[in-house]
Amino acid sequence: MKAAVCTGLNQMSVERYPDPEVSDPEGMVIRVHTCSVCGSDLRIFHHGNPRVKPPQILGHEIAGEVVAVGANVHRFKVGDRVAVAPTFRVASATGAVRGSAITARSTMPSGISSRAATASTCRSTG
Repeated sequence: MKAAVCTGLNQMSVERYPDPEVSDPEGMVIRVHTCSVCGSDLRIFHHGNPRVKPPQILGHEIAGEVVAVGANVHRFKVGDRVAVAPTFRVASATGAVRGSAITARSTMPSGISSRAATASTCRSTG
């Protein structure tokens, strides 16, 4: 896959990475169709963030298509079109349902704690 990678302050490059695979029975892989850039992405790009260590794929507001699901994912199937909440549960996630928001005591935007969505595919929890 191709990904826009923040390689340092005010530095970005397009790089190739292996396509992500479902590594968690409650996970899924999404082919990214659209990713927006938000204020936190811009602040990280221009000023850094102590939780972000370059090189890092930024972005966490995406819409796309499910291309693979884990064995325990039953609410989503390959081919479903999805929009991903900009934050996810830090601990083990049971995921969201279509039309519902994810709520959790502790959340962390993707792109800060994990490789994220300015890539052509990304991992999420189902």
